Amino acid sequence: MSNIAIIYYSLEGNVDYIAKLLAHKIDADLIRLEPVKEYPKKSFCKFITCRRDALFSVRPALKNAFPDLNQFSTIIIGTPVWAGKPCAPINTFLHNAKINGKRIALFACCAGESTEKCFSTMKSLLTGNTIITCDTFISPIRNQGDTVSRKADMIASKI
Repeated sequence: MSNIAIIYYSLEGNVDYIAKLLAHKIDADLIRLEPVKEYPKKSFCKFITCRRDALFSVRPALKNAFPDLNQFSTIIIGTPVWAGKPCAPINTFLHNAKINGKRIALFACCAGESTEKCFSTMKSLLTGNTIITCDTFISPIRNQGDTVSRKADMIASKI
């Protein structure tokens, strides 16, 4: 078991791709959040549902229990960006987990929109911790290659 955890939610696979890439580079434990009621992956319903839940800071119930965070000195949190904010499952985690005195790295995956508000929201829920980096990946599955790998290496070097 590592002293680094990557806690994330991925709807379309982009965040999952980055989380696994980072875990391989830094030997971290992967903890994928799973909502009780899955979000739609296709169609117009996906955009409506995800956007609504992000805008209204919905906190969906999660299938998996939170891990004992005391065993980790560093926590990496990954989220897709929904309506400029962290996704709803990450919202649940950030509101319910008791995280204090940890080194925190944040990453977000998006299609190109700004992640400033997303990171600001996450940071406001993580007071009492040291934020060591906030990094954005734009459509990493579609843009696989040196740029994504170099950015993951930069994150790993900060951990």
